[in-house]
Amino acid sequence: MKQSAKGVIICGIGGQGVVLVSNILTEGLMEMGFDVKKTEEHGMSQRNGAVNAQIKFGAKVFAPAVAKGSGDLIIAFEKAESLRWLEYLRPDGCLIVNDVEIEPVSVQAGKEKYPENLSEILRAEIADTIIINAAEAAFRMGTIRAQSMVLLGISVKKLELGSFAWTAKIRAMVPEKYQEANINAFQYGLSLV
Repeated sequence: MKQSAKGVIICGIGGQGVVLVSNILTEGLMEMGFDVKKTEEHGMSQRNGAVNAQIKFGAKVFAPAVAKGSGDLIIAFEKAESLRWLEYLRPDGCLIVNDVEIEPVSVQAGKEKYPENLSEILRAEIADTIIINAAEAAFRMGTIRAQSMVLLGISVKKLELGSFAWTAKIRAMVPEKYQEANINAFQYGLSLV
């Protein structure tokens, strides 16, 4: 018998790999036999706009949207985006955050301030918070562009989904010239938990 439905939110800024990670995770979950529903919001992704995907999976899922206070996992590709989505996470959920700060246009224009002390705020709110410099880790694995795969590896481990052939799924969905670096970054993420 499969577990009860779980909710995952993936959030970040355009160009960080939110859509790729959500597609890999969704396809893998379906191949594992879960009922899966996904929704995406792209915003102004070409201009550092917010991008997010919500995924629910389980034995039977009726809608993709994760209700406030019910999410099991948030994968945040950017720190302020994690704060924006925090209310959707259960108090005992897991928060995975890329330790990168990208100022939105409103901050660059001086209309808003970027939140200070975000790491401390996030850790105070959610006990199971993992903050990692995924760019640095991905660079060590071959390319900074694979930082999304570091976050995916951590997420797969936290969701206890490691039995699936994720590296084959990455190989199928990532251009050939980036496959090895992305697989190495994914495996590095798995090893961190």
